Amino acid sequence: MSRFHSIARRIPAWLPTVIAVGLLLWLTLAGKPLGDTEVHLFPGADKVAHILMFGGTAVAILFDCQKHRGWRPLRWPVLIAVAAIVSIGGVAIEFAQEAMGDGRSFEKADMAADTFGAFAAALLWIVFQKYWSIKSHKDGGN
Repeated sequence: MSRFHSIARRIPAWLPTVIAVGLLLWLTLAGKPLGDTEVHLFPGADKVAHILMFGGTAVAILFDCQKHRGWRPLRWPVLIAVAAIVSIGGVAIEFAQEAMGDGRSFEKADMAADTFGAFAAALLWIVFQKYWSIKSHKDGGN
């Protein structure tokens, strides 16, 4: 067993997903998640934040899915399903922000950034999972 797998084994089941989804919901649905602190970055920084938040959430879910499968590689249907579910969550959050009426705005561009982040994470996962996956005997590995 590699050092990565021995460390990952110590992480409680589905904890990364719970933490990522909890942070995502807090950051997107709380009226002022950072309090009265106003952060001024560059134009479009909000969209980069959406890409990173939703991509990170997808990565946490994919990590937990692959860990649950004994580190066997995830196939395209799983990757697409996770990215789609995270993207649908982003759309739902935008509608929730509008309905809550606490100053958060409904933006189609946020939905696009959420979707891009989720699918980009899934694509990167399929490319890089070979570095931490364990092939089973059925897959021709040892």
